[in-house]
Amino acid sequence: ALGAASVTLTDMPDALELIRRNAALSRQKGAVTVAPCTWGDADHLADLLRGGGGFDVVLCCEVVYQQSADVLTALAATQRALALPGAKVLLAYEFRCAIVEDLAYFDAATELFGDSTSHALTGSATAFMHNHI
Repeated sequence: ALGAASVTLTDMPDALELIRRNAALSRQKGAVTVAPCTWGDADHLADLLRGGGGFDVVLCCEVVYQQSADVLTALAATQRALALPGAKVLLAYEFRCAIVEDLAYFDAATELFGDSTSHALTGSATAFMHNHI
């Protein structure tokens, strides 16, 4: 993962087997860990934070799409909890027809991180970067 000393891959518990298989096939140099992370789950967060207290980079892709406001708010809070001070939180997001349903995430992220920086990608995709101060 671009020179990282360690990488932690997370998803919902029922998706971890596929991630484990893909991690085993990876040529990643350094430690690769696979762990459950249900957004807002205190036990999952405690397990993820146990070793080093947080992450320098939190990278999320295809995680925001028409979930309930509670779920989207939990995502933003989980990102904040996992990010060390000075960390970058990156989110790849594709604008779809119902962006109004996704606004709860962007509102929560703005409240927790302040203004974000956005970068247009190919097509309707955008990358957002939140700085954890």
